[in-house]
Amino acid sequence: MDSHVLYDTLRTILNTHLDIDELGLLPLPPTPDELPAATRQYHPFLLVGTKLGVPLDYVPVVLKGANAVFMRLPHARLEEAGETVVMALEEATRVIIVLNPECNTAINTRKKLVLANYLPAPTELRLLTLLLTSPRNTKSSTAWHHRRWLLQLSPHGPTTPLANEIALCHRTANLYPKNYYAWNHRHWVVSVLTEHARRSETVDSPCDGGAAAARALLQSEYGAMREWVRGNVGDHSGVQHLERCLVAVVGVDGEEKEKVREHVEWVREFVAAYPGHETLWCHLRFCAGLARELGAGVVGLAEEETFVRRCVEEAETGKGAMTETDPVVLARQRMLAWAYQLWVVRLGKRVTGHADATTRAREREALERICEVAEEPRYYRLQLEQLD
Repeated sequence: MDSHVLYDTLRTILNTHLDIDELGLLPLPPTPDELPAATRQYHPFLLVGTKLGVPLDYVPVVLKGANAVFMRLPHARLEEAGETVVMALEEATRVIIVLNPECNTAINTRKKLVLANYLPAPTELRLLTLLLTSPRNTKSSTAWHHRRWLLQLSPHGPTTPLANEIALCHRTANLYPKNYYAWNHRHWVVSVLTEHARRSETVDSPCDGGAAAARALLQSEYGAMREWVRGNVGDHSGVQHLERCLVAVVGVDGEEKEKVREHVEWVREFVAAYPGHETLWCHLRFCAGLARELGAGVVGLAEEETFVRRCVEEAETGKGAMTETDPVVLARQRMLAWAYQLWVVRLGKRVTGHADATTRAREREALERICEVAEEPRYYRLQLEQLD
């Protein structure tokens, strides 16, 4: 089919059906008989209700038509362009970024339209929300950067409810696991919430209700991330975001020591129940370090040693909450447990500035146990030799 015809068809769909809320790429184009009668004139595009499907084979053809229109338009000086030219620029760049959000030229042109008040920022945010419903588009760094730029246009910070941004990040993380850009955007949202949660109630805030609402949203995000980790125990991205949420909640909560104590106990429960996950052990280190900074009293050597030995015993005997029976996983659990013990001992050495005989004995024991179960023990054997 002709590229200009396809471009005009998609442009018409986007202009006339403003309630479209989901975009998808179709592996094969549908036949006209397979399309709903009300939208059959849009063939080969599939429009069902508020869902739009674009055949994958036609994407480069549509982009060819959109780029041809875009390059013919005088987009260097918007102030000298007429309303017709501005409208044509908006339509062409809209089609381009829906199918290829990595096109910086189109994104920058739309930035100019926003700054010149030809294109309302809320309208542009809705378009970005639509294109981010496609799994392929959720990995577009340009789209996420453009979204943050739009949110930061107001001198008082984001004007859109930040709860919507969190929901968008949650959805895109489900569409495309380990999505760095979505998690990075979610980190930024938490940082903005933290800033506003610490402000006076009289200062403008992106949350209805001011600082109190920002604190409530932080607490909600912290709780939601605990649930996320419960179902994704090996997801480093999610666990790192949980750490940011914990720091944020502790920073605005008057009972930070109790919060950290409770969180450490929660992590220990997961570490014991889901053996062999390095992500959880690394998170436990982070929490233990945070607890030490706050003086929360949960990183005592005796208590941590008891926990480590319990995990090792459960991995060796199969007792406790774990249901894992794979010997490789259980051996990895023992190695991670002793590595954590080694880290705790060395943390104590850094804090006190010296190591007595008992500390050196604990350090040696941890290194010896790691060498017994590690797949590649050479690194730890070198450390063990240095103790002699």
